[in-house]
Amino acid sequence: MEKSAIEKKGKSPYLTQGRLEDIIHAVTAMGLHPRAALALPKWDGKLGKPSSDDTDTWGEVFSDHPEFFHVRDNSISLQLRHTYEKTYDAKHHVPRSPSEVKKMLEDGKKKDLTTRPLKIDEIELLLRTAIELHSRAIAQQEEGRWCKARVLTAICAAIGVWIGSAIQWLLSTCSRY
Repeated sequence: MEKSAIEKKGKSPYLTQGRLEDIIHAVTAMGLHPRAALALPKWDGKLGKPSSDDTDTWGEVFSDHPEFFHVRDNSISLQLRHTYEKTYDAKHHVPRSPSEVKKMLEDGKKKDLTTRPLKIDEIELLLRTAIELHSRAIAQQEEGRWCKARVLTAICAAIGVWIGSAIQWLLSTCSRY
């Protein structure tokens, strides 16, 4: 996978223009898709081009956000879907009972089994989480700017005091002569 936004820029990937929209798009599509995990090129084809600035593939989006996306080798899924049992028949779009799952495994149909698509309330929870993380990143960035301004003001004040003291010392030294 590519280097993450944090490694590249040293800042939260949520601050990348268009990133929240990409996360919302990917979480919704991946949550509702019959298959829990697909290879990166398949997700690229299904999701289209990401809208994030300076992001050409979904691989960067996925690797930047391990809080949502499970990346293993070239297989990508949502973390939440990755936690469920593989009891969903992706070929026929139906959940299977334990006895049906056992029969499918015996019949060599393991590849048809996956985890179930997410429920709407589960997707909503993930989207609210993404929005909250985005808001926190913006607030943290603003707080950092505020702190930098206060530090710069303190440094300028200290320099002003030092210059004032130096001028006063020079004037007192010069007046003696």
